[in-house]
Amino acid sequence: LIRRHPTIPQKPQLLCANLDLAVLVVSVEPDFSEGMVDRVLVSAHAQELDVAIVLNKADLVPEGSPERAEVDDRLAMYERIGYNVLRVSAVTGEGLRELREHLANRTSILIGNSGVGKSHLLNELGQGQIAATVGEISEKLKLGKHTTTTSTLHRLPGDGAAAFLIDSPGARRFSIWDVEGEELK
Repeated sequence: LIRRHPTIPQKPQLLCANLDLAVLVVSVEPDFSEGMVDRVLVSAHAQELDVAIVLNKADLVPEGSPERAEVDDRLAMYERIGYNVLRVSAVTGEGLRELREHLANRTSILIGNSGVGKSHLLNELGQGQIAATVGEISEKLKLGKHTTTTSTLHRLPGDGAAAFLIDSPGARRFSIWDVEGEELK
């Protein structure tokens, strides 16, 4: 998975190689941007990668609430065009079994903004055998703090099919590297 380098725009940044699945983790705190979702989807599609969109922290917007309806409306367009959208909570365990099924027999990467809960999800999927450092959301800025500083490959425990998952540092933005504007038509 390649993106435009965040500090040197004329260079690519390789996030990882030999992937089967990009797991784009978004959340309601910090809130997600459809623009970033779109950029990740375009880049992954250009690189022939499958993508699953994971709404983490679903417990913060309970089913039946107006807030959940608004988030579901925002994610519905991605479901309509064929992307898997999973609603999960690393806190309550909601949706973790379904996410684990998506990861089986694959090498995947967790990507997304800082603070969306990528490392927390990894810890829960690791069933006590993985202990990635988890940071807090900045109260002042309502953004995540950069806690994960390097990408790390983990083998998820379990009796079923092997699943390898890369925890990657959070990003403030994701810029497309390998797609020209006229290709988007």
